[in-house]
Amino acid sequence: MEKSPQLIQESFERLINQTNNTAAWGEVSEIFNTCTTINETSDFKYLYLHLSNGYQYMAMTDYPYNTSFLEPMPGFPVNVSAAMYTNVSTDGASDPTAAVGEPLTARDNETLKALAASTGVYFNYTGQYPCTNLSDWEGTGDLDAFGWNVLACN
Repeated sequence: MEKSPQLIQESFERLINQTNNTAAWGEVSEIFNTCTTINETSDFKYLYLHLSNGYQYMAMTDYPYNTSFLEPMPGFPVNVSAAMYTNVSTDGASDPTAAVGEPLTARDNETLKALAASTGVYFNYTGQYPCTNLSDWEGTGDLDAFGWNVLACN
């Protein structure tokens, strides 16, 4: 788990690197099981926000017991999500990302699948959702996220 922060950062970089690579959009949609196929660059922004918010909420609710007030999660969700990178080597970090017009590289696939599994600890730990909803970029599901803004200001 020591290597997880580095690999998570690499995963996000590889995701962003595909923003203009329309040849890989279908593969990215498949990896993240999006409810609608990624078909414009703004979808990457929403996917990025969605996934990064999942990490933020896991960190905020990293309790030693199962919780379900945001989304159903196991105890210590940060450790569980970091464990999704256990079999990903740091040796491939320098491997190139797929070029525009090319399908994803093996390293892109490996890191993006780990990212999907890792954030799935927050978003779909119980398997209750059939797909990733890009319109829920705040990652709050049915919870009214604007309430968090009020709490943060107070």
